[in-house]
Amino acid sequence: TLFLSALFTGRGRFLPGAVSAAMRRLFPVSVALLVMLALSRLMVHADMIASLAAAAAGVGQAWPLLAPYVGVLGTFITGSATSSNILFTEFQVSTAHSVDVPPAILVAAHGFGLAIGNIVAPHNIIAGSATVGLIGREGEALASTLRPCLIYAAIGGLLAFGWVQVARPPL
Repeated sequence: TLFLSALFTGRGRFLPGAVSAAMRRLFPVSVALLVMLALSRLMVHADMIASLAAAAAGVGQAWPLLAPYVGVLGTFITGSATSSNILFTEFQVSTAHSVDVPPAILVAAHGFGLAIGNIVAPHNIIAGSATVGLIGREGEALASTLRPCLIYAAIGGLLAFGWVQVARPPL
């Protein structure tokens, strides 16, 4: 579609330069995603995920209250919702099986948390501060977004916990 659109609008001559520029930008992103994939597979095959899930299972049926915070933490650490998903979705699924909770609920809670975590992800704060001319005030931005982030994650945890209670079959 891109190629046809460029040709039909008479902009075909710009296509090689645009594709080349896009590929140069895509390369570092691709490398980062490949590193995250390798790290996540290493964690799975080294039984690190199973160990983390076993520890998290100690929280028991209350785990859905904490699941969004793993998403927040993952986004904060990796700077990316995608990378957080790559690293921690398997952990959430393993924990779900350990505490006998539907995995889809914990993965949804994780997704909620990683979306919320974008407001405290350092690279987002740096980019946002640079965009609006607040360079050097990133700490203030983090301080002002941290509390709402934690509150929203708590709300997500409550929703996940409630969802588990509704989804649980009657005794």
